[in-house]
Amino acid sequence: MPEVTIGLRRRGATTNIVVSLLWDEVAEVLGHEHSGSALDCETLCAWLAANGGPEWVATAPDWVDEERWGLTGPEVSEAEVQEFEQAYSPAP
Repeated sequence: MPEVTIGLRRRGATTNIVVSLLWDEVAEVLGHEHSGSALDCETLCAWLAANGGPEWVATAPDWVDEERWGLTGPEVSEAEVQEFEQAYSPAP
C-alpha cells in the first residue's frame, strides 16, 4: 500500500497541512503515470478519502513538484504547528 506523507507547507506567514504521495506511489494508485488530467487527480483524492485521508482532500487544491503529487489542506495556527512538530519529530 502506498505511503501517504503528512507534512506542513510554509509560505510567508501562512502554514498549511499537506498530504502527498511520491510519483512511484501515484503510479501504483492509478495503475499508470499521472497524465496531468483532472480525472487522475480526482482518482487520487478518492483513494486518499477511502484510505483514511481527512475530509478536506475532496476539495483541496493539488500541487506537484519533482518528487511528489500533493494536496494543500487548511491553514494551521502556530500552536498547531508546534504540536505537529513535536508529534512527528524524530526522537533525539
